[in-house]
Amino acid sequence: NDGRYLSYINFDFRTYFEELEADHDQALTILDTITGEKWFLTDGSQYIRSIHFTPDDSAVIFSMDVGDDQSQFFRVSITGGEPEQLSNSISGGEGIGDHRWFFDMTPDGEWLLYTDINFDKTFEYSGFTSGRFYSGTQYVTHLCAFSLATGETYKLFPEPQETNMFGQRASFSK
Repeated sequence: NDGRYLSYINFDFRTYFEELEADHDQALTILDTITGEKWFLTDGSQYIRSIHFTPDDSAVIFSMDVGDDQSQFFRVSITGGEPEQLSNSISGGEGIGDHRWFFDMTPDGEWLLYTDINFDKTFEYSGFTSGRFYSGTQYVTHLCAFSLATGETYKLFPEPQETNMFGQRASFSK
């Protein structure tokens, strides 16, 4: 919030050419913009999709792959430590809670608004636009809210939206 810290996913291209020389490729990283010091909050072994600082800048919330083709929410102090898993799969056949991707956080830090992608369900689409025909297959997505206080997930619309929301982001007003 005050701009002192920058959080990013470290990319070290040497991973592809000089594997032994690579430095924490894909690790969640914090840079102190005043001192220039940087440190790693994860080891880079899992793919991280989205990152947000908590309102008080004491921690970061992030979406990370956890195996079994899932992505879940985690929190870790900006000083380091073991990341705390905040969410779990709750799909119950609907595919909700398995792929918690791109998200935004409310200004008070109590809710995460995110796109939940169901890789088990698809729909076909087609139409005309600007005189051109388009068609394809799209994964079913849900716009969801996750409560950091209770750990509960809520679908914001009762039925999946059959629109191209894959990779879309939603945002709260600040």
